[in-house]
Amino acid sequence: MNLISTSSRNWLNHFCGGGGCYSYKRQTKLNFQTTFGTIGSSHSASVKTYGALGNSKTETDPSGERPTIDTKEMREALRFSKALFDEGMTPEVFSWDDASDNRYLASGIACWVHDAISAYRTTEDTNPDVFKNTFIGMEPAGPNGKRVNTCAANVWMVWKFSKNQQAAKEFLTHMVDTFSEGMTASRGYNMPYLNGLAKKPMPVIGSDPKLQILQDFPPIVAFYGYPGPFITPIQEVVNLFVLPDMFTRVARGQSVEDVMKWGMGEYRRIFAKHKRA
Repeated sequence: MNLISTSSRNWLNHFCGGGGCYSYKRQTKLNFQTTFGTIGSSHSASVKTYGALGNSKTETDPSGERPTIDTKEMREALRFSKALFDEGMTPEVFSWDDASDNRYLASGIACWVHDAISAYRTTEDTNPDVFKNTFIGMEPAGPNGKRVNTCAANVWMVWKFSKNQQAAKEFLTHMVDTFSEGMTASRGYNMPYLNGLAKKPMPVIGSDPKLQILQDFPPIVAFYGYPGPFITPIQEVVNLFVLPDMFTRVARGQSVEDVMKWGMGEYRRIFAKHKRA
């Protein structure tokens, strides 16, 4: 999801592939921020993966057994991120945590952040004047017009040795069956996981003109490892922030080819380890 805090267009709309990115017209460095870095931020993994997939199409092959990021499109995505950082960001993004963009948008300084609607709600609660000019757009499109947003799957299980297996199963069933109550209680933050539950009008976001666009979100969702399955090697790639590190290294000045060599080496090392296991 994209949060934007003005309706004035400038060159960034073209820079983002026509994906509806807006920013203040400024002569100084644009505050077009997202998370770079490796320090405990789930945003850095999701943001960089959506950017890579939107441009390079895939992270693994359909079987999930072979990484597929060593492409000219991925190199272009890395170059794009370098230009985006140089022309629109400031160095503190390298140390952002998951709450940093919430605070940044609410401060009134930022012109764009990439986040779930926690930043939207934080701004609504803490800075009404900024919130009046805060809007939401779909993911920026890649050069091929493709929009992708990666999501981390929540996997629930019941241990075989549990003494309360039936109660646990009933709890999980109840949680899914009453998802709309959780979506309402979270003010629209908890989106449904199952496509069958994503019917319009959805709770909360279906009645808010600013949020209604999020109802079109499910068709562009992809999971880490797309189009392959979200299997153990990809989970380790995510946990180790390999892809965000690639973008960070390029933004800090390493060459695209050196970073690609390092990144593919990490992917292959991790995949080989799990294949042996």
